[in-house]
Amino acid sequence: MSARSIAGIIVAAIGGACLLFSDYIAEQVLEGQQQIDKAEKGVSVGKKLFSVTPVSEPVGGVFTRGAQKKIDAGKQEVAKYTEISRNLKIGGLVLLAVGGVIIILSRKR
Repeated sequence: MSARSIAGIIVAAIGGACLLFSDYIAEQVLEGQQQIDKAEKGVSVGKKLFSVTPVSEPVGGVFTRGAQKKIDAGKQEVAKYTEISRNLKIGGLVLLAVGGVIIILSRKR
């Protein structure tokens, strides 16, 4: 086996690892998004309960403000890791293709 074939296999393996890691991150992001959705529903219910009267509305804002800040921070994290997952997936596919091309070209010579 030539050095080029070995290099192609290594590049393809790194690409495959990137794809697997990308899928893992995407699964974790999905779980986080589900938790955020659940929390948003809870905050929405709280806001509705406290908005019944004009007097209770500011009190409801005090209770839901902290939760809303955490939800917003969670959304930023989800966006960040979604971008990382997407970039890993693209990079993994490119590396897999490049590794395959290297392997094919090294065997034809």
